[in-house]
Amino acid sequence: MSAKESIEEGLNYAGKGRWGEAISQFDAALRLEPENTVALSARALAHIGQGNSEKALADFTAVIKVDPGDADAFFQRGRLYEDRREMRKAVADYRAVIELSPERKAGFYSRARCYEVLEQPSLAIHDYDSLIKLDPDDPGPYERRGKIHGRRGDLAAAIKDFTQAVERNPTRSDAFYNRGVANRKLGHLHSAIRDYSRAISIDPGHVNALNNRGNAYLANHQLTDAIEDYTAAIEIAPNRPQAYYNRATAFVRLGDGASATADFRKIVELSPNSNLGVRARKRLARLRV
Repeated sequence: MSAKESIEEGLNYAGKGRWGEAISQFDAALRLEPENTVALSARALAHIGQGNSEKALADFTAVIKVDPGDADAFFQRGRLYEDRREMRKAVADYRAVIELSPERKAGFYSRARCYEVLEQPSLAIHDYDSLIKLDPDDPGPYERRGKIHGRRGDLAAAIKDFTQAVERNPTRSDAFYNRGVANRKLGHLHSAIRDYSRAISIDPGHVNALNNRGNAYLANHQLTDAIEDYTAAIEIAPNRPQAYYNRATAFVRLGDGASATADFRKIVELSPNSNLGVRARKRLARLRV
């Protein structure tokens, strides 16, 4: 059997998820043609299928040695390094991808993601800027850049970016949610409620938007609306104590001590040793007085 035939047979096995048999065929091809980059790349992907990142890394490295212009090999190796949390090595590989294929958006997205993990937000922003120049209609870079601005406290810039994102794709629930968070921090309560409401209309199961809109209603003294949102959040995620705590606070303000007590007890049951659990026990003690 020729190397080409072995590769084709290996790809057939790989398509069926029969990784071991696929690797055997790629091994056969490589015995005939040790520098066959198609076989090396295909074997690397089969190793990934088996969960063997070490062997996959070795094969992609071999591809790069034979063909230093193979952008896909650099990209795949970068992803493996990123999965292994070897971020600086991943950045180096994504840099090679960008140099070899400067129109490939995935290289910029991936490098920016690594920069964020490495806590180098300015470099991540630079990559998102590059993505916006490449494709001004893509909402993704605006949203991700907005999150960085928000974390850095530049809330006006964050809101501007989230607005750009939702203008390009009005179905992005997280962009509305994140703009709501920024508006809430700026004290723009009604704008925050509108943004959380848009997020919920797109994704009725958006627990964070429900909880945060409840907080905004609570701050606006709309106690019944707040309780409705907290209850909806609890129905979706019944093991998250924060919504119980927030709802209990609303019940206290309504003068419903019995309902507040039930929620504080639930928090203690769910998370007895957490900071929230400690606070719930203190609130319970005060309700008993």
